[in-house]
Formats: sequence, structure tokens, C-alpha cells
Amino acid sequence: MKEIYRYTSCAICIVILLLTSISCRENKRTDRRSITHKTFSLPDIPPIIGEANERKNYLTAHYWDNLAQCDTILLQDESIEQAFAHYIALLEEYPTEIAQLHITNSLQKMKVSSAWQKRLIDLAEHYLFDAGSPLMNESLYIPFAECALAGGRLDAYQQDQMRYRLEVAHRNQPGSQAADFQFLRADGSKSSLHQTQASQLLLVFYDPECQNCQAILEDLASSTILQSLQNQNRIKVLMIYTEGDEAIWQAHRNHHPKGWISGFDPNEKIKQKPLYDLRAMPSIYLLDADKKVIFKDVLPEKLIPYLEKTIP
Repeated sequence: MKEIYRYTSCAICIVILLLTSISCRENKRTDRRSITHKTFSLPDIPPIIGEANERKNYLTAHYWDNLAQCDTILLQDESIEQAFAHYIALLEEYPTEIAQLHITNSLQKMKVSSAWQKRLIDLAEHYLFDAGSPLMNESLYIPFAECALAGGRLDAYQQDQMRYRLEVAHRNQPGSQAADFQFLRADGSKSSLHQTQASQLLLVFYDPECQNCQAILEDLASSTILQSLQNQNRIKVLMIYTEGDEAIWQAHRNHHPKGWISGFDPNEKIKQKPLYDLRAMPSIYLLDADKKVIFKDVLPEKLIPYLEKTIP
């Protein structure tokens, strides 16, 4: 079940990354020998590059350059996980296509070290694809998965797993039109996602018996920004119960905040096809007026600041 996380400001991460690096440490053996192993360090940015955006671009493009100089003991060092999290914070400052290109180029540089390439791919699965991760970002996971498949080092089972993850990651990506589906409304009438007219639509797949769902929905319900946008008719909230038990839906549908639309998928088609990735509940999407995806599987911690920016 997905936990509630608080996001660290990406801007703070970038400032830290631009001004500091992870220093090298000495590991001393107890067998009367002392061997120094390098830990992860950021590349040195040429002094001639003074403008902040240019420094950020250089850092992102050369972020992993020093790995080739590092001892393989570093593979499991915790500094690599910290560095990876900071790397993702940097990438999220870019448009998706540019961020993906940065990842692809970095992984290409690591061809000479398949161990390091695999280490980053494993970290990407944990941080970018795991539904419980605060850094979950399937768009950024795609180039890691594609690299793993192209590398030719996966067995048949691993290939099937990776192809499945890629299919899930590509499904309802930001910028694409959300898959349409029919649902039953509280008054007994039938409607569909694309028939639900709204300037912006907050689509929430939920399980009313899930405590984590209730906690996240309470965060949304208490948001003054969301309430203000609803009052201005600039956003609607569509709640969809996908588990097929109409009695449970009927018992809980009146507990939703005023104005929220309650919907039920009686034949579980959303799950069976499957149309959406429902690995964790709730699964929240923000759609524009044309039902194009703005955010996929977003938490309130990221959604609410975005909505705040839309208030004049």
C-alpha cells in the first residue's frame, strides 16, 4: 500500500548539488593494510561556465562521469542511492523528452561497465517504478527499462517482466489522452470519462475500505485550493470504485465531499483490460479539458502546489 510522503524541494537539491559534492572517504582494513576506495563524487564544473542554467545542464549531462574511476566496492554504497535521488531531482526540472535523453546518454556512457549500468537500472526500478516511492516517475523509468531490454543480459522471465513494466509506464502517460471508460453514477445513469465535462478533472481510483485511501482523500477534501477551484467551476473530482462490489460502493458513496462525482465500474473493465495502472490505491490523475493527462498517479504533495499556481 502506498505511503504518504513529503517531497523535498527540487530547487534546494539543485542548489546543494551545484555547490557541494559527495566527498571521498578512506576505508581502512584491519589486516595491517590500508586501501583507499573512492566514493561517489560529482564532476567538476569548468569555471568558465558561470551561468546557473548552464552549470545545471553541464552537471546533469556529466553527473555519472566519475563512476568509471570508482572502485566496484562502491556499487552497494549508500552514497549511490543518495546521488541517484539527487539526480532524479535534477531531471525533474527538465521537460520529459530532454530528461529522458540525458538518461539515455548517461547509460550509453556506462556500456563499458555493465555492473554500474545494472546498478542504476535497479535503482530506477526501486525509485521510479515502485508505486510506493516518493520519487515515482514512470516517464523517467522508461529509458532505464529500454536500456535493460537492449542490453541482452536478461533471461526470458526478466525480459517479460521488463516488457510489462514498459507497457505500464507507457500507459496514460502525461501528454496523452486518458483511456475512456464507462461508469455508473449515483443516480443509476451511465456515463463515461470523456463525457464528463470539466476544465480540469481530478480522476481518483479508490478503495473505500483502504485506510491509506481515506487519509489521502481527506488531504484532498481539506485543500482550500481545490475547494476554491471547485467553487469557480474550474475543476471537478471524479471518484471511481473499480472493485466490482456494488454494496460497498453504495455504502460509502455518500461520504464523499459535496460536489464530488461518485462512479462505479460494475463489470471491472478498468481492471480487466487493463486501462489504468492500479498497483496502489488511491491512484490519482489530473486531466485537462480534452482529457489529456497532466499528472499520472500523483500525490497531494505534488498536486496541490501545482493547483496553487493556477490561482490568479
